[in-house]
Formats: sequence, C-alpha cells, structure tokens
Amino acid sequence: MAKRPKSMQITLSDDLVFDILCRLPIESILKFKSVCKSWNCMTQDPVFINCQVSWSKVHPPKLLFNANASCFLTETSDFNAKKLMDINDIKKPIVKCSFNGLICIAPGNHLDPLKICNPITRESLELPRSHFIYDRAIHQQVALGYDNITKRYTVVRSFVLSYENICRRASIEMLTLGETAWKKIRTRETYVDDICVGPVFHDGAFYWISVQNQLLQLDLSTHKLLYFPQQILTPLTPLCHCIRLLNLEGRLLLTGESSRSFFVFEVNNRSRHYFTNFMKDHLRSNDTTVDISGYTPTDLICMPSQDNYIMRLTRTKVDYIEWKPVNIFVSYHAQNNTVACFYSGDLNVMSFKPSLLFPNMTMSSRTGNYNYGAIGEALKVDLPNRPENLEQNATLAFQAAIWTWMTPIKKSQPSAHEAFIGLWKPTKNDTMAKRVPGFGATMKILYGDYFCGKGDIDPMNNIISHYLFYCDLLGIGREQAGPNEVLSCAEQVPFNPTSATRSASSS
Repeated sequence: MAKRPKSMQITLSDDLVFDILCRLPIESILKFKSVCKSWNCMTQDPVFINCQVSWSKVHPPKLLFNANASCFLTETSDFNAKKLMDINDIKKPIVKCSFNGLICIAPGNHLDPLKICNPITRESLELPRSHFIYDRAIHQQVALGYDNITKRYTVVRSFVLSYENICRRASIEMLTLGETAWKKIRTRETYVDDICVGPVFHDGAFYWISVQNQLLQLDLSTHKLLYFPQQILTPLTPLCHCIRLLNLEGRLLLTGESSRSFFVFEVNNRSRHYFTNFMKDHLRSNDTTVDISGYTPTDLICMPSQDNYIMRLTRTKVDYIEWKPVNIFVSYHAQNNTVACFYSGDLNVMSFKPSLLFPNMTMSSRTGNYNYGAIGEALKVDLPNRPENLEQNATLAFQAAIWTWMTPIKKSQPSAHEAFIGLWKPTKNDTMAKRVPGFGATMKILYGDYFCGKGDIDPMNNIISHYLFYCDLLGIGREQAGPNEVLSCAEQVPFNPTSATRSASSS
C-alpha cells in the first residue's frame, strides 16, 4: 500500500487526544494505550485518570460478582462473564462494595485484612488493621467514598465483634486513605444484633438504617453521626420488610417489600419521595429455562436504562421435591413487564463502573493530611478544612509549592531543593539504596514510591521528558541534565515508602 503524502497526514493535538480518550469505555482505553508511547503515558497520568473517572459515570453500569475467590465482570446487555482476577491472599474473600472502579475486599467473619483493589489494573492496597481485639467480626459492612473538599478517599465499616462467642456492642470505624489508624465513630446504638443496613455512600456522606428504623448519616466534613427524623422510615415499617439502601446513579434509594409489591423510594433533603414499585404478581419470565414462581424481588442492583432494572429474586417457598436455587438474578423490563434470568446461585453481584484509578494514587509521601496540615501551619492558613484555597488563590498555591520544594519531610532527610542542587551528601545507607543527588532524587522525595523504585515505568519517564522539555525552553543543554542514573529514580529506594510497598516487600 502506498504511503499517504505528508501533506495529507492528520495530526491531532495532545489536548484533543486527551479529551477523546478519557470519554471512551474502559475497554477502548486499554486497547488504545498500546498504540504509541505517548498515549500510554497519557493514560497513566493522574489528571487523565480522574477525568476518566468523571466520564465513566455517563456510561451504562457493568455487573461485578465474586464467587469461589474470583471476580468476574459482565455487561448488562449480554451477560457474558469475563474473569478479571483471583483473590488468593484473603481467606474466604467477599467483595463488600465498589466505588469509582475500586472495590473493597474483606475476609469472611474477620475484620482484617481489608484491601482496596482495582480489578481492571489488579493493583491493591492493604489497609491498616483495626485496634480491636476480637475472635471474629459479625455482619461487617464496608463502603468507600470520596470527599470533594479534601480530595481524598475514605473507607467506613460497621460491624459487631464477638469475644469468646459472646456478641458485643456494634461499632463504626472510619479511615481516610493515607492515614495509619482507624478512627472510631461514637454511636448511641446499644443493640448487639443487626444494628443497621448499610453503609452506603452518597453526596459526601455515608448512610445506615439502624435497628430502630432510623436513618443515620456520617458527614465527611464533620466526622459526626447524625440521626434523621424517624418519620422517613416509620410509614414503611408496617408495610415493608427487608428494607435496604443503595446509591443508584447519584440517587439515594430506599427499597423494601410488602406481601404484594417491591417499593423503591428516593431519600432527599431529609424527606422521602416515591420512586417506583413492582407488583410481584405481575412479574413473569420470558425465559423458558427458569421458573420464577415462588421467588420475590429483594434487591435492586442497578438500572442500565430508564425502564430496565437488574434485580435479585429470592426463593420464598421451599420445594423439597424439586431443587431450586435460593437466589436468581434477573433483568426486568418495565415497559413490557417481563423478566429474563441471567444468573442463579449464591453470588455477590453489584453495580460497577470500571476505571484506571489505582488504590495508592493518594498515598505518596507528599500527599494527604500531612501536606495540608504542615503547609497550612507554616503559611498560617487553615488548609485541612479549606483545601480549596489552593485552587482559588494563585499566590497561596505558589507559596505552598515553594514550601514543599524547600522543606524536607523529616529532619534527617534532604529537601527536594537540597537534593537537586547537590547540597545533600548521601550516607552509606543512601548509597546502598541507590540514592544519588539530582533530578531523580527530587521525584523520590516529592512522589515517593508512586514513581520511584519501580523500574523504568512510563509515569516517571513522562516527568523526565517534561523536565528536559523545559531545559530546552530555557536554553540549557540536555547534556547538562546529567546521566540517566541522575535523571531517573527507577532503582532508587524511596525515603518514606507507603504501607502498600512495605507489606509487599515483607511478603
């Protein structure tokens, strides 16, 4: 085939390629990242990943389910399951929740270890262990959320501890990714049974339903547990049982079933609004391979379209002559009131929006509350509670950048400035860890094991290429930037590795 003349070749700007790629489904992004090196680097940039997470919300949800220590992914249109990963390092693993392409994995009947994982990239992060001493944990429920103010991810879990087979008071713990210890949330519940349904994350807060049929809210901005007016749930309790909460495409929904119907209500502004309901007697299956008689809807999983509902049906009548699965998962079309079964059995199925987000993206040594607290104290600004000031005030942002560049994380360690201009003299331990002064050392100090000590990876090379580009703009020859071992931090051991790296190196 004849080559296209250069005058006919079309070149797309990086900004346009960025805008196109981040809007694509995850399968297309994974294919296109292998087109060229620049596209591969672009898809690993944190700015691109956050943009892709935002655009993923406009795509139809997928279904993720785990069975036999494995995770599977399927479309809501054809239900052809694809195996994503095996979970071999947790005993009896259960996927507790999903959020922005991340999932929380916990062991059965135990609090720890608890892991945050991206099943698409297969990267994981083990969270700090609880300070509770226990035999086992009963009814542990986990949710993952994101604080738009602090730009950080938070994990919340509720559970009942068992000491020597005696159930104790239920507890709620919260952990912001990047911190080293769980924070206990005070409650006024004293029940030892199922204290609540949830947690579910919605619009900057976590929600539960207590055994007293009261809606609870944990606001990320205050870290306090609020109790909603009891009338939100009281009218439902005589009619419904198996009340549940879910976040469906940005709506906080309350579901429940009565003898004849499956109700769905939307909770908003401390009030309850009718959403929809399904009459059980009218549900009929157009799948000749399954009989849904004796089953009742108990869970609403997701809505691929306005009139299409993915639901879980549970067997209500026990037939000892003919075996039937306890649970079946169906696609219910409200327009023609028909049901198509796609899975059956004891599966854990949930809505899932894939992303390229990796768990330790906010775990580098120069991120988290240390950043806001230390910089805010130095500049006399309340950054932990008002981090948006860095975006809104250019002078403050410049001051924070200079402070970060000039200030070491620890007194025994160099600042990025000292490592860059050669004031830092490596010790014997530094030499053994392959730490040398230069541009690579600045990446090691500012970004930790997010970029460094992982070999010749594209995110690190992307920063180096930007540095050399600005050297050219300033008229500085690239040969003055130093050899590769000075420019790169591929083999340099970070000063302050995250908990994920420490656990990986110790295993």
